Amino acid sequence: MNGQMKNFNNYYKQLETMDLNPVSAKDLPHVKVDIRGAIAYAKKLGKQVFEMTDEEKRRFMRTY
Repeated sequence: MNGQMKNFNNYYKQLETMDLNPVSAKDLPHVKVDIRGAIAYAKKLGKQVFEMTDEEKRRFMRTY
């Protein structure tokens, strides 16, 4: 068995244990994200957006 098959077998085992029920749209959080502001802020810090902490990212999320 090669490495690719081992990875596939691990993936298949994980799928068996997951809850694969669909998520209703009403169960998703209602947030607006200021992506342009997050990108500008990250550039100002000399980072990429994905390198920002969760607290820094939350500054650009608004519930509605």
